[in-house]
Amino acid sequence: MEHRLLVPGPGTVDDCPAIAVGLREAAIAPAAGGAVRRLPLNEAMAALRGTGTPILCHAPLVARRLGVPRFPALDLLELFAFVRPARFCLPTPAGLARALGLAVPQDIAEETVLLRHAAQALGAGATVIDVSEDPGLESAVPWIPALDGLVGRPQGTERGLLRSP
Repeated sequence: MEHRLLVPGPGTVDDCPAIAVGLREAAIAPAAGGAVRRLPLNEAMAALRGTGTPILCHAPLVARRLGVPRFPALDLLELFAFVRPARFCLPTPAGLARALGLAVPQDIAEETVLLRHAAQALGAGATVIDVSEDPGLESAVPWIPALDGLVGRPQGTERGLLRSP
């Protein structure tokens, strides 16, 4: 059975933009299979507007490099910490790749491709527990709506909270 990682709103992770930032430039992939755009950091937020919730690695650093306050995003480091608690991951796309056993990206454009692969790899290792008694937990972890569709819900529950197996 093939699973697709769902994200908040319609679509899947493949439909989300992915953004990676370097010291001087950003790379944005609008959707899986879409052409990766490399652009100056000061143009990246404008390029993301209206494209959906972006997937990224290390939201505070990305926002700082873009010169903006934190913005809604699906941060893979949060997902990694949630699905693989107490496991080390260097907080970079390359560190995430190493921790997940994926090919290490060689440039910023490859980092955007890695982000989707990392999301799928982390989603495949998640299971669900019932959060019906504490709906606040679901809003505390932004990835829960995204991953809920991948791993399913426990029988007889309305909402699920992910955890590692």
